[in-house]
Amino acid sequence: IWRLLTSPNLLMSKVLKAKYYWKESPLSCEVKGNSSWIWKSLMGAREEVKRGVRKRIGNGKGTRIWEDAWIQDGKDGKLESPKPTGCLMSKVSELISNSRWNSPLVFRTFNTREAGQILNTPVSLTGRPDCYSWSHSTNGQYTVRSAYEAITREGKQQESNGRLKGETSWEGGSEKVWKQLWKLKIKHKQKLFIWKSLNQVLPRREAIYKRIGKGDRICKLCGEGSETVEHIF
Repeated sequence: IWRLLTSPNLLMSKVLKAKYYWKESPLSCEVKGNSSWIWKSLMGAREEVKRGVRKRIGNGKGTRIWEDAWIQDGKDGKLESPKPTGCLMSKVSELISNSRWNSPLVFRTFNTREAGQILNTPVSLTGRPDCYSWSHSTNGQYTVRSAYEAITREGKQQESNGRLKGETSWEGGSEKVWKQLWKLKIKHKQKLFIWKSLNQVLPRREAIYKRIGKGDRICKLCGEGSETVEHIF
């Protein structure tokens, strides 16, 4: 999804855009029921990307004021205050004048805290187009490691806040199991296979049926039980 956003000229990006989101963004497009399994899988990770992606302001013409995530210090990157009644502005470029923020307009439109956040956001002096930035890395570029750390950090935060109810013994000790598993003197692919088995992410029939609602969840070998990880082994 990051590559679709940041590299629209790739052949992959052009093909998927023409088929699934030619008028929209992959972050906001509708996922239709007849979409391919690959596209549905990509869209399954969309929420994680949306929580970390931010718009970096250039000339402001490609960023919507109230809908897009472009406030670096704001909650989820979006403005919290609603759009004022009668306000006709829609793009960030309308808040910019001569490559600078229009301070009087910003303070008239937003509260003091949000106005300060906006004025602290850099603006391009050369008028470059807006681009995407990844908030979980120092250089603004997406990496799998930064995404994994962000998801793990969010899970620990939820756990500490007491939002995870009915936690199983496996979920509580998953980090310990991961460390023990990684120290085993076996092949790397075997470690990954065991980890996928423990986390129920192997492409078994039951999981595929739940995800896309097609196919048969019954095991082909015995023809009786559902094909789960436990059933297979």
